[in-house]
Amino acid sequence: MFLLKHLLSILLVVLLLTACNRGKHPAETENGNQTEITEKPSKEADLEYILKEDFLASIAIPIHGSKLTPFLAKVFPNHTIEPEWLTAEGGTFLSYEIKKEGKTSASLTMSMDDSTKLYEIVVYDSLWVDQYGVRVGDKMDDVWLKRMKLDIKMGHHFHVYAQAPGSNIFYEITGMYDGPDDAMMERINNAKTTPDFLGEWSVKRIYWSKHSLL
Repeated sequence: MFLLKHLLSILLVVLLLTACNRGKHPAETENGNQTEITEKPSKEADLEYILKEDFLASIAIPIHGSKLTPFLAKVFPNHTIEPEWLTAEGGTFLSYEIKKEGKTSASLTMSMDDSTKLYEIVVYDSLWVDQYGVRVGDKMDDVWLKRMKLDIKMGHHFHVYAQAPGSNIFYEITGMYDGPDDAMMERINNAKTTPDFLGEWSVKRIYWSKHSLL
């Protein structure tokens, strides 16, 4: 009888300890301190590359150097990096196209005067996001909730841009306007307040540059 009671006592203790451990939060240590739970890394297809005022993904910007293809290939391992020499008004320039499945997600444009110096970054893909939470395709009404101090200007070739003072990140925006381009330019550039119709416009591209397009 004594042995049976002893065995029952041991079984009861084991059951109690098991119940306590099951009730403990996985992020709670023995002394009650909280530890960070680290989730398993997602596949790259689920990741968002972040463009910041001073970083693109893990790259500190502005970046300088020649033959950047191998370096960029390590940063974006599931993308292809295609350097291309392009022509624009004023001359030719080198652009590193970051592509996935044949589609350009972003590009790094080097200076016309020095192909080792970064001039601008352009983001085309909605899977990328900037540090303010803005993506390609976002409506301007939503963008203004995240970045209230955006100046809107129509510039060269009737492209419309939105940029905050002192920021290196700005947006090319697009949308419908019932009227000629010169009338739209007059209405946008000379308005004391932002025209209401721009709220339905959306972000076409996200830019990073030390050179304002406004």
